[in-house]
Amino acid sequence: AKARLLKLDGFSPQSIANILWSYAKLDYRAPDLFNTAARVSVAKIDEFNSQDLSNTLWAFAKARHAAPELFDEAILAARLRIDAFKAREIASISSSYAKMGHHAPELFKAIELAAVKRLNTFKSQELSNTLWACGKLDHAAPRLFVEAEEVLIKNMDTFMPQGIANTLWAYGKLGLGSAELFEAVACTVTNNPGVFKSREVKRKIEFAFRQSGHSTPKVLSGDETH
Repeated sequence: AKARLLKLDGFSPQSIANILWSYAKLDYRAPDLFNTAARVSVAKIDEFNSQDLSNTLWAFAKARHAAPELFDEAILAARLRIDAFKAREIASISSSYAKMGHHAPELFKAIELAAVKRLNTFKSQELSNTLWACGKLDHAAPRLFVEAEEVLIKNMDTFMPQGIANTLWAYGKLGLGSAELFEAVACTVTNNPGVFKSREVKRKIEFAFRQSGHSTPKVLSGDETH
C-alpha cells in the first residue's frame, strides 16, 4: 500500500482527482491516501485544470478529510482559472469550501462574478448549492443573490424541496431576498404541502421567513404540517 501511495508523485492531476473521487464516492476511508494526495496536489497545484481542482476538493469535502494547506493553495489556483469553470464546477468548489468551513473571501468574490455571468447555465441544484455555500460561509454576494431571484422564481418548480429550503435559508441568513421571492416560495409550499414534510426542510424555510420578517406559510406550522 505504501508503495502505491509513493507513486502518486508521478500521477497526473486528473488521475489524482479520479482516484480520490472514487474513494470518496464509495465512502471508503483512506486517510493515508488522502494525506499523500494532499501533499502531492499542493506541489502540482499549477497543473490542475478546473475539473481536476473541483473534483479533488469535492473528494476531500465528501470524505470530511481536513487538508487546510491544499484548500489554501487552491484559492489562487481557482481564481486564476475561474473563467474556465462550468456551472457544475462552480457549485462543486463553493460547496466544498463551505462543507469544510474553510473561509475564502477572495475566491468567493471571484465565484460571485463568474456565477453571475453563467447564471442561465446553472441547473437548479447547482444554483442552490452555490447560494447555500455563500450563506454557510457568511459571504454576502448581493449581486449574485439579486440576479438569481429571477431564475429562482421562474424555475421554482424545477427545485427539489431540499434545494428550495437550502436556497431560502441562505437568503435568510444573509438578510437578502425580495418580497416576490418569499411570496413565490410561500405559494409553492402552500400548493404542495405533501412534498415539504422533512423536518429539516421545514426548519430552514421557517428560519428564512422569520429572518426576513415575512409571514411563515401556515401549512408549515401547527396541525396543518402533518
